[in-house]
Amino acid sequence: MDNAANNDTTTTGLERLIPTFAGMLWRIRCILHILNLIAKVCIIIIIIIAYSSAILAHFTKQMKRKKSNNSTSTTATPEEEILNDDLAEAPAMQENEELDDIAIADEDEASAVLDAAQVVHDNGVIKTGVFIASNEQKRAEGIIPKVSGLARRVNDSSSVLKPEFERLVASTPELRTDKTALSRRVPTRWNSEYSCLCDHILLRKPVEQLTGQSQLKLSAYRLNALQWPLAKELRNLLKIFLDATNAFSRKETPLIGEAVELLEDIIHSLKTIRDSEFSPNGNLVSPIIRVAAHSGVLVAEKYFKLLNECEVYVIAMVMSPEKKLQWFSNCGWSQEKVAEITEHILGRWMQTYVSLPTTSASSASSTVPHAINPSSMSLGSWCNAPFYDIYEAIDALEKSMRREKVGN
Repeated sequence: MDNAANNDTTTTGLERLIPTFAGMLWRIRCILHILNLIAKVCIIIIIIIAYSSAILAHFTKQMKRKKSNNSTSTTATPEEEILNDDLAEAPAMQENEELDDIAIADEDEASAVLDAAQVVHDNGVIKTGVFIASNEQKRAEGIIPKVSGLARRVNDSSSVLKPEFERLVASTPELRTDKTALSRRVPTRWNSEYSCLCDHILLRKPVEQLTGQSQLKLSAYRLNALQWPLAKELRNLLKIFLDATNAFSRKETPLIGEAVELLEDIIHSLKTIRDSEFSPNGNLVSPIIRVAAHSGVLVAEKYFKLLNECEVYVIAMVMSPEKKLQWFSNCGWSQEKVAEITEHILGRWMQTYVSLPTTSASSASSTVPHAINPSSMSLGSWCNAPFYDIYEAIDALEKSMRREKVGN
């Protein structure tokens, strides 16, 4: 189920109706919905910067203290002068309309941003100093409205803008791509914004040629020289979620135990961006991108805790021959937490499974290798048994099932 509150109500209701159902302990969450929420929060923070004042407090509180102890100067830097000139010249009406449309369409995600901001505000934990100037905020919040707005305008104008854009793409052979259109933005899908950014960056030359034609009146959708690098950074941030989304969208559905591992990796990647002043290629990471990554961390950690409230995930991981308890230790979980998981799973084993009827000893001995007998094997033995023994037992069990099927 997805993460809507009414599904929590359904889960607790089922617990009352079905005595054997453990309620929230067995409430499995849709990992794709979680990924979408995390990615959308990263985007919304950049689009609707007014929502992020508490998020910014995570980074700016320490910086403000430092600045208060030093003499301040009102002289703008060369970069700030360029930004001010660009912002003064850019038509704002269409951009503001796009921003309003996005704010309305993404009401649920905006609410999630506010929740994340409140967490930071309440905790007040300062891990690094990041200062975001107001002109940089303005520059960042215009990217998605411009990119998605241009895609909408071009695709909706089948007689003028769309054929003109296709002509410009065809006249740019160095692109070496079959792409001839800009992907549309779908408010409920984070990867549509990712596709918008990818297409915009890939087709930058024809995009700039199109928005540069004054008679088409598209100048409001034109990214300035300082917005293009930021658009690339945002694309790279969102790319963190791409492989995971594709993996969990496959027809061959991943196992439940992979959700925890996936979310752990997502949090690690977001924290790396948040805490890094420079990218792997040596470029300075934009402060606004670090703030967006931090907001993603807050939401990811929230749902990571919710996943841990459901025993199904840890049971699935411990029962996985490739993970077992060792996975938790490898990922830095404390010995106390691993012991707590072990105790809980053993308790579930004793409460629910140990008293179930098993196959006869004679049947088991004829179908299972001598090294392991699954029907009499304790959970502790399973968790600590060598991988090859587990696979031998599984193979033997599959052979036994095939023989029974043929016999029937």
